[in-house]
Amino acid sequence: MYDYKENRVHGGSSYADAMYRFGATSEHYARRMTERTIEKEWGKDSPYRYFGADTFFIISRNDVPMIIKDYAFVEMHRCTAVHSFENWVKELVRKE
Repeated sequence: MYDYKENRVHGGSSYADAMYRFGATSEHYARRMTERTIEKEWGKDSPYRYFGADTFFIISRNDVPMIIKDYAFVEMHRCTAVHSFENWVKELVRKE
């Protein structure tokens, strides 16, 4: 699938975090970072859900799809900055 390891930005809040961010597949990274960001913002009662497929993912609010992106989008963020993808998700799901 998408594997752009040589272009990814290195870094993280700890050694283990940096190793995960560098080595995780696009699919696993998107799921984990999206679910982690949603839980930080909303806790367990979040209206947001993540659904991952082979080539794309969906973020829904109250079971209505809001965003459909492919994993190349995730890799684009991973090549931009360490926390770029999480910041994008945070803006999407923040409480108003």
